[in-house]
Amino acid sequence: MYPYCTTGVSSGHSHFQRTAIMTSVRLSSLLVTPILISVFPLSMGDENLPATVPNVTKFMEADTTILILRLDTTSHHICAVDTVLDTTDIRTLFSRNDYGIPRTKGAARILPRENLHGNFKLSTASTPRDDVPFDAMDVYRLSDSKTTGRRSSTSLTCFLGTEVMLSQSSDGECAKFLVKYATQCRPAEPTAPLRESLEDWIRESKVTYELRVKSSSLENEKLRSCLAQLSESDIAGRVSALLQCKDNLKTFLVVASNKNGCLINEKEVLLNRH
Repeated sequence: MYPYCTTGVSSGHSHFQRTAIMTSVRLSSLLVTPILISVFPLSMGDENLPATVPNVTKFMEADTTILILRLDTTSHHICAVDTVLDTTDIRTLFSRNDYGIPRTKGAARILPRENLHGNFKLSTASTPRDDVPFDAMDVYRLSDSKTTGRRSSTSLTCFLGTEVMLSQSSDGECAKFLVKYATQCRPAEPTAPLRESLEDWIRESKVTYELRVKSSSLENEKLRSCLAQLSESDIAGRVSALLQCKDNLKTFLVVASNKNGCLINEKEVLLNRH
């Protein structure tokens, strides 16, 4: 398995980008529930909001790498790195490399990479307002020719769950997330019977919490400052765990910050696959 990195955001929209946006809107009409509510793109007038107001669109800006520490001690997935490939006002494309124990058990190791698509939304059912930024995203798995063994159109294969940004530091470098994923990935475009069973899916979903820190702040003192702003308890323990995750996933963090060392331009693979 090889590391991946990103390039700058290209102008205009490729065939994949246009398809992803149209698919996002179409999926929104299918997946509306009291908890999983989708909204249409907004022009966010958030310039005057406090810097600590959660803003997942800014946090997931393109060409960013983010280290994730899962706070659920029972999770087999201990930590991860998100490499953000492309972000618009309404969605983001990113790859995720997990470090943890595979389903077949054994020692913890780097798990197969996933290409993901996040549709931004508000976490509450309140009426969208221009002065309130998105604080959550519905996450879908993308088809990947590397895992299927053949080239195919990039599409949303299934709905994984919802990630909600609960709080963030004033510099936007770290944040705490609530993550609600089901034990099984649901079809991205459910049939009528499946739509009727969404409440069952919600009941079966598992809620976990995560700390997410941008790679530019993965130093001891910066981590302490970030976590203090998030009102985290046991800051020393959290810092130690994050630095251990940084070491376990250093290949992806280093390569993502050194764009000249790319083995594969993952963004181009995703955006230009037909």
